Amino acid sequence: MGLLPWIVVLFVFYSQGWTEEIMTSVILIIIIVPRYFMWRRTKYTLTDDTLLYQRGGITSTRAYPLPISKIKDVRTRY
Repeated sequence: MGLLPWIVVLFVFYSQGWTEEIMTSVILIIIIVPRYFMWRRTKYTLTDDTLLYQRGGITSTRAYPLPISKIKDVRTRY
């Protein structure tokens, strides 16, 4: 899910007079915590014929097997 809907929600909360403590709690619970778990539960496994991409959230994990023969380009990002 994108970040823009949460920014709109936070703007509405701010315009309703919510305090900074509540806003910080909302940011931590709704935005940062799920993204942290998704980052921590992401894993790449390379075998002889498959690249297995696993992406996890708070409650579930999905695996995407990618055959090496289908990979056309590889880029490195730091």
